[in-house]
Amino acid sequence: MVFSDATSFDAAAVKFALDRYRLGRADVATCAELRACGRRSAAAVAAMAGVVSVTVTGPRTLVLGTEPSADVVYALASEPGMIPSPTALRAACPADTTPVEGCRFARSPVGAGAFVVDSVSERAVELTRNPRHWAGDVPLDGVRFVPLADRGTTRSLDQLATGAVDMALLVDASVVATATSKRFEGYRVLQYAGAVEVLNHDAEARPATRFQRVRLAIAAAIDPVAVQARVTGRADERAGELVPATGPLGAGHPPKAYDPERARALVAEAKANGWSGTVRYLCDDSPRGQARAIAVQTMLEAAGITVVVDTSRDRAGVDALVAARDFDIVCDAVSATVDAASGHMDGTALLALGRHLSSHGDANRGRWASGAADDALRALGAPATDAQRRAAARALHDAVAADVPMVVAGIDEQLVAWHPRVHGVVPTTGTRVILGGAWRRSGGGA
Repeated sequence: MVFSDATSFDAAAVKFALDRYRLGRADVATCAELRACGRRSAAAVAAMAGVVSVTVTGPRTLVLGTEPSADVVYALASEPGMIPSPTALRAACPADTTPVEGCRFARSPVGAGAFVVDSVSERAVELTRNPRHWAGDVPLDGVRFVPLADRGTTRSLDQLATGAVDMALLVDASVVATATSKRFEGYRVLQYAGAVEVLNHDAEARPATRFQRVRLAIAAAIDPVAVQARVTGRADERAGELVPATGPLGAGHPPKAYDPERARALVAEAKANGWSGTVRYLCDDSPRGQARAIAVQTMLEAAGITVVVDTSRDRAGVDALVAARDFDIVCDAVSATVDAASGHMDGTALLALGRHLSSHGDANRGRWASGAADDALRALGAPATDAQRRAAARALHDAVAADVPMVVAGIDEQLVAWHPRVHGVVPTTGTRVILGGAWRRSGGGA
């Protein structure tokens, strides 16, 4: 087995690739040696956090030492498992701290997959068949990825329906529903907690939300179903669920937090204890961000809370204020991905929950720390019976409900859809698919 540059795909190459997401450990080379300096996917690094050692035991074998909660299958099915040719990477990128995304390998990567990169531009990414593919002949001559201006909504579906494209990622709930009703082939996922309102717990920053009574009032004032309807145009009773109520990891149907009467009572109590009654709500300037802000502001003000809204910034501007801890509530998304057909939560979902809700999660914007949540997250990822994992999911929900690090206010749907002439697409994790065995029936279209 070889890379497309004819160099050996062996255990040493796999270790080289995996270690690029394990920087800082005693058994790992430097970022310069691994050509891994600069920006790396935080999700990919988090996916490898549970891999404590990678040991080469032979030319074609290696052993991964892992923590009990590590989801190695997910890690290998995502970015860390996309093994680059060490020879090509070293030749293309200097052995210093230059960010790897700036070297020419980023635009001309070399791997061992079914396709090789032919060209990269703003208009398209062109791939052609890899003649050295380990599995033999690849059915498709190539794959062309083109960005669509609507980013997965109506025009994307129109392009798919007319045959202008063979596949499309559809991200708007109403468009997904239309595609499903038209019986397009595809893989549909639900993103639980696709919209969350994160509350700042950092006492040193002295946010209004440092008080538990205020947080409980906010949770009781926000109707997730109504927020979902305002933002997407479609109500969904699952909008307030952190994880599915049913399915393999179903947490059951816990009591809903939304209770306007209780919210008003809690606000009155907090004001009697000296709270000013004002919170700052921060979201980006996108249409969705502004729609969320209006919905949340209306509900909080109905409970007697004065809301100062800031939707004047792009996402980078929002991130800067969050880094400075200068907010009370900020819009965000956990996006715990679940297979819509089976209800199965793979490593994508568990990783997202851990990044946002563990005490040391890299996406824990509100700086919430909870031993109960940390224990529940470890139990969710550890080998256990379905009953034990359902209990862990319920424990996580209860910890969130009691201390309110966030209010879940939306669920998203996504569909990787393909034209009826396309066959052999294999879904893996999240919205990733494998096209190495895919084939296309001839007749019109792109």
